[in-house]
Amino acid sequence: MTALTKPASHPRCRETDVMAFLKRTSNDSIQVIPLPDGTTTIGRSRQCDLNLRSPVVSKIHAVIECHSGCCTLKNESTKGTIVNGD
Repeated sequence: MTALTKPASHPRCRETDVMAFLKRTSNDSIQVIPLPDGTTTIGRSRQCDLNLRSPVVSKIHAVIECHSGCCTLKNESTKGTIVNGD
C-alpha cells in the first residue's frame, strides 16, 4: 500500500488559499480536475468518481481523501500508482 499525505497542520492547507486538483494527461491533452472535499475514487469501474479506461488501471485503482485542500492518496492497486511522475 502506498500513501501520500500532506499534514493538516501544514501552512499551505488553509481552506482559503489551497485547492487540490488532479492533472490527467493523455497523448497531447492535459485535463485539470478539481478534487472536492471528501472521497474521490479512481479506477476502471463505472462506479468510480473518475473512470479511466485502460487495461493497466485496476477496477478501483486509488482513493483520494481531501479535507480543506489537504489530500491523502491510498493505492488500491497491485500495479502501483504514480504520484507527481514518481
